[in-house]
Amino acid sequence: MGSSANDHPCPITFRYRLKRYILGSKQTLVSVQPNTLLVDDDNCMATGLSEFVTNSSRIKVSSSSRQRIAQDQTIHDPCLSAQLCTNLDVSSETNEEMGNIPVPDNEVDGFHYVLGYIVHKFHKTYPPLLCEHKSNGDWISVNDNGGLKRMAPFFIEQIEIAEQMFRKVHGDTLVEDGLGLEELTQITSNIIPEAPFEVVKFHMWCRLQIRLKEINSRGKIKNMRNKYKKMSKVVA
Repeated sequence: MGSSANDHPCPITFRYRLKRYILGSKQTLVSVQPNTLLVDDDNCMATGLSEFVTNSSRIKVSSSSRQRIAQDQTIHDPCLSAQLCTNLDVSSETNEEMGNIPVPDNEVDGFHYVLGYIVHKFHKTYPPLLCEHKSNGDWISVNDNGGLKRMAPFFIEQIEIAEQMFRKVHGDTLVEDGLGLEELTQITSNIIPEAPFEVVKFHMWCRLQIRLKEINSRGKIKNMRNKYKKMSKVVA
């Protein structure tokens, strides 16, 4: 996933990096309530929505992340708020579509390394996460400098669905105008209710941190290429 084997951060460093890279211009990614509640009067909101729907009944939702989750959803549906999100349910069709985005082969070891970090953090709070079976051939056995633990196979399958959900929403980048962290976690938890909410949320936080590092690395590589091109023109 773009991260070296020994580069999983401690909780303090992890939180600091997220605040440094996300907060401000990307606040919607980590906000608890990414949608604004205009007024408490439901009738007023319903009137505004009905007028808007009348003129735009066939317009698709503009957010690229929502289009990935529900291709057939139209603007009739009201904006999700934190209150609506708690009762949100995702159809079985969406759940089946998650299997279309598997973890690439060259990222499987990194994915299991993240799982090991999650179990290391939560195995005392949620003992079923821990797998007691020992293997000498997996990635954690070969290279572990952080006290990582193996995740139980059942929960590996659950977090794989969460990983697919993250990839479906954000693709190869980070979609800032889409689902906030809390909302994305809630939708994912509705799909995999057996996995603890806190564990799913922490996985999403880890993925945000890793994706930010990937994007930052891409930017550095791009700047180096542009600098090289400029130098080549000067020399030529």
